[in-house]
Formats: sequence, C-alpha cells, structure tokens
Amino acid sequence: MTARPEDTTLTALIADGFEKNECFGGWYPRQLPLRDEGAAALKYDAFRAELVRWKGSPLLDEEPSSGRRRAAWADIRIQQAGRGIMVWLRDGHVGEWWNDAEAWKDDPMQAARVWE
Repeated sequence: MTARPEDTTLTALIADGFEKNECFGGWYPRQLPLRDEGAAALKYDAFRAELVRWKGSPLLDEEPSSGRRRAAWADIRIQQAGRGIMVWLRDGHVGEWWNDAEAWKDDPMQAARVWE
C-alpha cells in the first residue's frame, strides 16, 4: 500500500507530521501538502469536523473570501491555504515533569506497557 497525503488522519498528522519536533512561539506545527486546493478543502473540512467532535465549537472560525480558512481552540488550531494544511498544537509543557524522578518512581508504567 502506498501512503498518500489524502489518506492521512488527524491523529497521524499530529503524531508524525513533522520533520523536527520544534516549538515556535509555544506551538508545534504539523504540515500536510495535498495534490490540489480541492483535496485540501476536503481534508480541512474532515479535520475541522473531527476537532469539533473532540473539542467542541472553535474559539475562532474564519472563512474569509481570500481562500484562507482557519479555526482555533485553546490548544490546537488548523488552517488551509491553497493546497496546504497546517495544524498547530500548543506546547503542553510535558518537559516540566518528564525528567522529574518522582514522576517515574516505582515504575508506574510497568503494567501499562503490556498489551495482553
């Protein structure tokens, strides 16, 4: 099976849609280039609908005549311009506790690692 941008799910893009996991201004960007603007519009609509199911109504929802569409929630935002879609995830500050020895004391993940 050949992977295509059109088949990319929102969760796949969030987890794997980056070259480097860099944070800019408190946001992690994710990129999805589509074959044309029509395909991008369809994917934007699907992603936006999924985000509404996850997060409720967006705090910002714009579809200006310029063709650039965007919607934003407190911790995630999405934009379509031309054949490109960008999704940004707000920094959840996981690094603040990840290296804290107390968080990992007594191996809290031991039972959760096994899928049996």
